[in-house]
Formats: sequence, structure tokens, C-alpha cells
Amino acid sequence: MIFYTPTKKSTLRLTSVATINNDYFDKCSPPVTCDPKAKYRTVNGSCNNLQNPNWGAALTPFYRYMDPVFSDGISAFRLQSDGSPLPNARNITLTMFQDSLRICDYKNNELLVPWGQFITHDTAYSPVRSVNSSFPAALDHCQDKNPPTECKAVIPLSPDDPVYGKKNLTILKFMRLITSPAYNCSLVPDTVLNKNTHYIDSSNVYGSDPDVVNQLRLFSGGQLLYNTIKKQEYCPQDPTKVVKKGNQTQVTIAFLAGDVNVNQNLGIALLQNLMLRFHNYIANQLQIAHPLWTDETIYQETRRIVAAVTQIITYDNFLPIILGEKYMNEYGLNSETNYDPTIMPSMAQEMTSGALRLLHNIIPAKLNYMNENYTTYEVEEPSKSFLRPDTLIGNVDGLIRGLTETPGREPQSSYNNLISNIVIEIPSINTTGFDLLSYDIQRGRDVGLPPYTKMRSLCGLPQAKSFDDLSDYIPSKLDLLYYIEN
Repeated sequence: MIFYTPTKKSTLRLTSVATINNDYFDKCSPPVTCDPKAKYRTVNGSCNNLQNPNWGAALTPFYRYMDPVFSDGISAFRLQSDGSPLPNARNITLTMFQDSLRICDYKNNELLVPWGQFITHDTAYSPVRSVNSSFPAALDHCQDKNPPTECKAVIPLSPDDPVYGKKNLTILKFMRLITSPAYNCSLVPDTVLNKNTHYIDSSNVYGSDPDVVNQLRLFSGGQLLYNTIKKQEYCPQDPTKVVKKGNQTQVTIAFLAGDVNVNQNLGIALLQNLMLRFHNYIANQLQIAHPLWTDETIYQETRRIVAAVTQIITYDNFLPIILGEKYMNEYGLNSETNYDPTIMPSMAQEMTSGALRLLHNIIPAKLNYMNENYTTYEVEEPSKSFLRPDTLIGNVDGLIRGLTETPGREPQSSYNNLISNIVIEIPSINTTGFDLLSYDIQRGRDVGLPPYTKMRSLCGLPQAKSFDDLSDYIPSKLDLLYYIEN
């Protein structure tokens, strides 16, 4: 680690102009009793701040830099300035983001994306409303004469859509996030809660709920529960996720971890399994060094070490790539260690539903598996392993070599075609796939993200009064999609 004194006081922290950040804590926050002498973090993130013990805890709202924008002030998607609906998300994808250049980023490797997603899942998780509801079934009736209300958020498709038109699909199914009323907390507007802790504390490895935490523990030697497959440790299996169709098993591997997205893609599954192995290695070393320590002490000390290493990697290696060394140094992001109890530590909605989606832009089109000689022995499209981490078994080392030795994807004004324009293959759940870029656009509307023109002003950029004012940052095709005031 590098220790130095920043050249100026950090001014990075944006001043929030939102008026709702304290609503949940004033109206719905449960009472918490904290032990001021406690040595270890709580499971759910409470009591980190003794003055405000629920700040940053699981099942609390995301922070807002600006108040959400909904057309009805509650939850309805915002409208354009003339009162018309916002442009169709899929049309935006097809009009503005169809560049198909494959430009390599030789400064960074493909591991950049999985680590960013790993940190995102550590600090944020909001389930969609399909959980314990009839939403999936309702979405099958969006073309009916009187469609159910759940269909209001779906993304209509044009018959001549270059991908989905050939599949005779008329909509992209989209399910909105669960909001505060589902948690017996009536707030206006509807507010999204985070089921994970807001801190970088490896909650995606260990869990943010006591039941999940206990399910993942071995309760011996401070270790996490694991399965041995081909003489290697892997995360325990989730038998409820193994899907069979007739006599054929379509998903043979489904991992359990502290975050439900463990099986989302191979990069996430890889890092979750590496962290499991890292935890158990550290626990074993601590047991050797301190034979009188109990299982609980070894577990908690190991958990502290794993969380600290995760923070160090994030601030010393990941953020300098995303933000730049100059920016990190100028604003003291890797030097300031003083604790300030007045800062709300919650993950910002503008980050989890907006800025952090930048990683989707550099998802690679192919994954390489390399042998000990760093020769590629297998190539796989990420779309074929979505929610199906089967190929990780026996290939952990090969995938690590592939991710670290393969140059990353240069950021550009489109996602790769496999993500945004070619149907993602998810046979395990019998779907024809989805367009991730359109989903990202729709998710921003779902949570009421303010318009970009508003957010850029908060970040110190000049206020845009016309599309010409955005030409330095955004392609010039906006006027084909949005209403222009004369």
C-alpha cells in the first residue's frame, strides 16, 4: 500500500440535493441495540456507525444524490418534457449503440469486469418483483386485449427488430424491483431497499442475513462449507437450482454463496470460489498459529482479513483503473483513513443503477481457458454460460490464466453483440434471452434516475441546454429519439 498526504482536501464527495435520504430512518427504521465494545462487524452491517446504527445496514434504502423522478411522484416512469413517453429502450439500443468494432484494451485484462461485478454484488442487491408473486405468469399476457398492470414496464419490440423479429417476439420481459411497501414501509415515492450490506465487507461471500451465514459455515476450524469436486474445493451446491427437462439435466452445477448472483456468470462464480478457498486457507493458517482459538474466533478473524483484502484490491488496483491514478491522487481516495460518523455510507442508487453499469460496456465477447503453457485450450461465449457455471469445474486455473492474460475490451459506444444484439442463450430457464443494454436503460427508469442533463450539473459539468451541448460526450443521434423543444 502507498501512504501519503493528499495535496488538497478531498472534494470528491458530491453534495446531495435529495430530500428523501432520511425518510426511511425517520419512519421505518427498526430499533437497534449496539455493543460499543464489539470487535467484529455485524452480519447485516448494523452498528458500524454507533451514532446512526442502521446506516449502511442490509434492508435499508440506497442513498440518493438527487430525488427520484417519477411522472406520478410515486413510481410511474418519467415522461419527456412534452408529456410523451420516453423513447423505447430497445430502439435506443438499435439507433445509437450498434458499433461492432472489437478493440482490445492492452493496458488491462479481462479480470477487470468480474472484479467490478464482484464489488457491486458485495454492496448492492435488490430483487425483482417476481419473487413470491405472479409476475412471470402475468408477463405472458402482455399482448392480450386487456393486459395486466405488470406489463406496463415491458419493452415492446418492433416486428422488424433485426434479432427478436426473427424469433417472433413482441416484447422483452422486464420486472421492476421490489420497493418499500413490500417491506411494510410506506414511503413516497416508492423506495428501493438493498438486501445486502452497503459496505465493502465481503457480504456477498458470507451473507447479510444470519440464516444465510449459518448455512454457509462448516462450524469447524472457522471454515466455510465446501464441496470437493475433482480434488478441489468449490462453493457448496444449491440443489434447488439444478434444472431437469425430461431425463436430461440442463444445469448440473449451482453454487451457494452469500449473494444470490453467484451463478450469474463465470467471472462471478470464479471469484466466489476463489474467496471461499482464500477464506479456508487463512482459517487453516490461523488455526495452526493459534491452536487455542475457537471456531468462532478463527471464523471472525478470517472474515476480517478477507474483507480487508477485498478493500485493498478495490482501492489499490481496481479504482485507479476506473478513475485514473491522477484522479485518485488528486482527491486522496487512497490515503484518507479518518472515520467520519456524519457521512452516510449507503451505496448510491445513481451508482448501482447507473454508473456501475459501465462495466457492462466492456464485457468480453469470448472467454479463453489457458493451460500451464498459456496456450488456449478452450474458448467459450459468455452468453452460453449465463446462469450455468458448469464449465468452471476442473477449469478454475485455466479460466484464471485466460482472464489475466487476455486483453480487455476497449470502452466504446456499444456493448458487445453477444450482450446487446444477439439472443443470450439460457436454456436452463427456457428463455430466448434478453438485451442487457436495453435492460440497463429500463432499470434506470424503474428506479427513477434523474435525467443525465440534471446529474451532470450536480457533478460540476455545465448545464446542457441543447443536444449540441452534449456532443462532446454523447453520440449525435439523440435528436432522432427525444423530443426537442423549439
